[in-house]
Amino acid sequence: MMNTTEYNRAWRKSNAERIAIHRRNEKVRNREAHRARRAIYKAIRYRGMFRPDHCTKCGLVCKPEAHHKDYSKRFEVVWLCRSCHLAEDIVCRAGCAGPARNGGHEMKRESIFAQIERHERFRIKMQKRHDKHIASGRWRPKTCFQCRIEIGRERRARETEEGR
Repeated sequence: MMNTTEYNRAWRKSNAERIAIHRRNEKVRNREAHRARRAIYKAIRYRGMFRPDHCTKCGLVCKPEAHHKDYSKRFEVVWLCRSCHLAEDIVCRAGCAGPARNGGHEMKRESIFAQIERHERFRIKMQKRHDKHIASGRWRPKTCFQCRIEIGRERRARETEEGR
């Protein structure tokens, strides 16, 4: 029996043409959003743009994602963790950009707050799990993303001290 990762790899391999068509269509349909995302990617990769190591909204140590409130302002981004980014997108889809960004229909206010609450509960749960295993004196870099970030930060600090 295949696990999820193997299944996904096999599916992507067998549907490569379908995925390529979808990506091309997505670029054409959301040209401004695509250009804004590529500009941030290139700025981080080639021009030395700094990506913080924590969410600017909740302070969670993670690899944050760039959130554009306005795609025409390509370099005006807010760095958010995955759960905060999803919550922010839910709010934007419901009100900020109107029906155009939400596939042509408005979301019910109750469902928006329910989704935001679910993301917030998940973020708190992950933070508590991390605090619990740190309090017990164990690092878990394979299962805890926050541990992975902190171990990497310590390793870089040691390497810079040794290099001096």
